[in-house]
Amino acid sequence: MLGGIVFQFGACIDFRLSSVSLIIMEYCVAVIVAFTICAMEFIMRYIRNAPIGSKGGIHAFRGPFTKKLKLMTSAIAFITTTLFIRCVKRCCA
Repeated sequence: MLGGIVFQFGACIDFRLSSVSLIIMEYCVAVIVAFTICAMEFIMRYIRNAPIGSKGGIHAFRGPFTKKLKLMTSAIAFITTTLFIRCVKRCCA
């Protein structure tokens, strides 16, 4: 996350380097999309109780999808959506 902040700060310093800024913004969008895909796969596997792999056929115990976990997941989805909108807005501006 700190690396993303540094990249965005570097993009804001000098607008004359538009090609560099655009590359940084495209990188940010690519990272957000990759994170979203991984997060969606994790949530789908968590809800279905289908881990990727286990040793010796023994599945690890997973706790229930509680109200606090749903709230945290919703907050992460909201933050990811707003960051994606911000990146797209900065690319278009």
